[in-house]
Amino acid sequence: MRLTHIHRQYRPTLSSRKLSNSGPGHGRSRLPNLSFIFPLCFRQLHSSTLRRNLTLHPQPSGVNLLGTSFHSRVFPLFATMSTAAGSDAKPVFRIGITSAFDSGNIRHESTELDGDKDNIATVSLSIVPDPHTELEDKAHMQHFAFRSSVSAPPAMTSLRTVRYEISNAGDASYACAWSGTTVFASDRYDASASGDDGWRRVPSTSYDASSGVLSWTYDHSSGPGSSVHFGYFPPYTYDRHLALVGRASGVAAPGLAVRSLGRTLDGREIDYVRVGTGPLQAWVIARQHPGESMAEFYVEGLMERLLLDFSEDDQIAARALKEFTWHLVPNMNVDGSVRGHLRTNAAGSNLNREWDDSPDYKVTDIFRFPARPHLPL
Repeated sequence: MRLTHIHRQYRPTLSSRKLSNSGPGHGRSRLPNLSFIFPLCFRQLHSSTLRRNLTLHPQPSGVNLLGTSFHSRVFPLFATMSTAAGSDAKPVFRIGITSAFDSGNIRHESTELDGDKDNIATVSLSIVPDPHTELEDKAHMQHFAFRSSVSAPPAMTSLRTVRYEISNAGDASYACAWSGTTVFASDRYDASASGDDGWRRVPSTSYDASSGVLSWTYDHSSGPGSSVHFGYFPPYTYDRHLALVGRASGVAAPGLAVRSLGRTLDGREIDYVRVGTGPLQAWVIARQHPGESMAEFYVEGLMERLLLDFSEDDQIAARALKEFTWHLVPNMNVDGSVRGHLRTNAAGSNLNREWDDSPDYKVTDIFRFPARPHLPL
């Protein structure tokens, strides 16, 4: 059975032969039989042991998260298979795709259930582009992060390998980077965690340059329910960012100052940390491109060495604090990070390109980047 988008306000799941609007506020109202309404949306998957049926549940077309509207995200399709038809049929397999969380980015295109093949399903996805960048006259994309929830009874452990395909990977801003890359996955991801939260590489990742499709398979048989996060790189979330800045505020270190450079278009603070008393000035600015989350992991490690876990026995760190004054901006593009962008802020500005005004382009326009650092050294 191939599931395609029927309406953005609904997410399909399998259960009984009839359609029911069983969401909040819909009571027991019934819709006519699905095969009568949407005959072109489905094709029968023949199987001697399984019969599939569908129920629609209302789902909002957008969600507001941390001040960010995710209307560009298409809500997930949930596909399940049941062992018998009828109102008392019990779902046995279910897939849900969502990116409606901090740093999330994906659009679900379709799910094909392949009950008689090695993979129980093939999930087709696409990356959502950043807002159009005026300076470069393009919409960047490459970063993605989403969660896949797969559930099935223990007896179906051999039928939980899912194939994921990103169909527009070839249109990414730096498509040549896909060759040899590996998608990251975590089955115990905690957005607020500061330690190891389970991110591992998926060795089955492959990229077909001729079709522009990035694909990988994943075995979801770790338990009766398997919720796994996938990403281009492990996300460094806003919660973790706030925790990092909060830790810096609570320590005693030479020359320490924690302040804000200004506020972003979405109203978040652009945090700044200064430490050290040396005459040499060192600026470390991370995530002008928000999709490069590895940069903030680096700044976290640097802050731990210089002030969070500082020890007098660490002669290198002590010398660095004596000879340098360090100016650290863990995340310059906070809005783009939360929104799941690759290179731009909330307004589509590429902060790693737009450093100063030019005769035909004004970087300091309030609608592009309202806050610029002006701090005494």
